[in-house]
Amino acid sequence: MIEYLEDVIESDPAEEFPQSVQESGLYVHKTGDALVDRWQADAALGKEIDFDEAFKDPEAREQWEAVKAASRARHQAKHGGEGGR
Repeated sequence: MIEYLEDVIESDPAEEFPQSVQESGLYVHKTGDALVDRWQADAALGKEIDFDEAFKDPEAREQWEAVKAASRARHQAKHGGEGGR
């Protein structure tokens, strides 16, 4: 589910939050994690989210890239290449 949501939000950041939870263009919930809170605020404003910035360690980033590639491949196989990146 997380991989699906990441793909949906990456395609259209507005999908993360319904309009009813925005106040002055910003998402009002705070998680306490500065990076996640910034991602939420950016998504609420319709900005693109760079999930890669959460992975500073080269090995962790490599694993993240492999997970994303596998998720996209499964999505493309399931949907015949439609809507995938």
